[in-house]
Amino acid sequence: MKYFLLLFSILITTTNKTVPSKSIKHLDLYGETISCLNSTQEKAVILFLNGYNFSVQKAIYESNFIENALDRGYSIVMPEVKKTVYAKKNYPETAEFLVSQKKLNYFTDTLIAEFVNTHYKRKPIFIYGLSTGARGTLLIAEELKEKIKAIALLSGDFDQTLNTSDNLMKAAFGSFEKYPKRWQEEENPIFRLQQLKASTYIYHSKADKIVPFDHSKQLNAKLMKLKKENFFEVESNQNHDFDEKIEK
Repeated sequence: MKYFLLLFSILITTTNKTVPSKSIKHLDLYGETISCLNSTQEKAVILFLNGYNFSVQKAIYESNFIENALDRGYSIVMPEVKKTVYAKKNYPETAEFLVSQKKLNYFTDTLIAEFVNTHYKRKPIFIYGLSTGARGTLLIAEELKEKIKAIALLSGDFDQTLNTSDNLMKAAFGSFEKYPKRWQEEENPIFRLQQLKASTYIYHSKADKIVPFDHSKQLNAKLMKLKKENFFEVESNQNHDFDEKIEK
């Protein structure tokens, strides 16, 4: 799987090139529109999970992710993830604006088990997650440990206990003080790392002002301790996503 980890490192730089709209297929999944781009080679399929409230259109039109993936024979599936935090379920304390957002089982049981397996039969599945999408990617790969072959985690937030005052996590799970088990175990992707089988590529910039670098640093250390196959790429002056580097 080392080849695929290196592949992920190729797919992240910014570009001004435009993907022709006719090459994008918009397919329906129970009323949700899924953007798909198919490679003629179709070596595998990459599921792209964007950040919190961050449209996939930015990834399509403002990065070279699509072009590089297609050129190398990978088809791409891009759902609009909206404001999900990939929670297992709603709690009595879950804020109203999160109640209707997709839960983890939508991605494992519906998007992958039904949609991806139907349209890309018997193809290896990789997941590429940015920001909160990286959090979701790790959770999905832990849940579908036999199905997901490789994952890329870009600028991700993984262990919510690193910041117990995080308002979004409090809105999803209630306060840490009242519900520590939700924060530390039940809804924490770090807690289930032993289950992970996918080869893992981690990318984070020390200059990230949205998600602290410590999230990826901690994850890498724990994966190494568990002797999981992973590669950690560290940037010093990159923005949170695939925008241009910060000028000093």
